[in-house]
Amino acid sequence: MNLANDLQNKDLDTQLKDEMALGHKAEAAYEGYVKDHVAYTNQRLYQEFLSTSVTETDRILEIKRLQSALRGLEISILNDIETGKMAAKQFNTLYKGE
Repeated sequence: MNLANDLQNKDLDTQLKDEMALGHKAEAAYEGYVKDHVAYTNQRLYQEFLSTSVTETDRILEIKRLQSALRGLEISILNDIETGKMAAKQFNTLYKGE
């Protein structure tokens, strides 16, 4: 029974460390480049939207698709960062003092 618990703890330990590492990488990328790039690109797309005629519905839809894709990417990165932070909290709770 102890061996099974040890294996589960090792699997959990590995999973938490992997999630923490991914979170750190995601945060470094986001803060170092992605955050500013997303803001700049959103601003550029908004300006393009403002200068697009209401009759150019295909272009307006394309701008909206680009904004949605950009937002989806940003949300995915932010979720990875948050998962890493939660994994770190869980790791510290489980292994505090070890």
